[in-house]
Amino acid sequence: MTSGDASLATVQQLSRQLHAVSEIAESLTLRLLSLEQRIQQLEVEADHPTANDEESQQLLTQSSDRLRHLHGLLTEEPSAPDLRLVEASEEPVDETVYVDDPQLDHAEIDPVVEENIEDSAVDQEQIDLLSA
Repeated sequence: MTSGDASLATVQQLSRQLHAVSEIAESLTLRLLSLEQRIQQLEVEADHPTANDEESQQLLTQSSDRLRHLHGLLTEEPSAPDLRLVEASEEPVDETVYVDDPQLDHAEIDPVVEENIEDSAVDQEQIDLLSA
């Protein structure tokens, strides 16, 4: 290879590289312009609130009003509770009877209830025998 061919190859290689760099620069410039347009659009939108921003402002105002109301309720002096004497009633009270109550007199148990208790005891004995 002669020096002329080598210098021609170098020039061609440098030309290709310069062309690639110019394409990259053009792509970056276009992206930069697009980014600037987006920024300008966002700035315009920030200066002019949309309907969503108005709704947000309205919700914030309502929340603020509620908070002030709650604060007012919490800072008020509590009034004295209205106390009154509860008197015993003359009406009979239906008491719940527990079958397993050791204080219960078994002579007072209803015969139907007693039969159910015996049946459940027999059932329990059969279950115990089956599980053994």
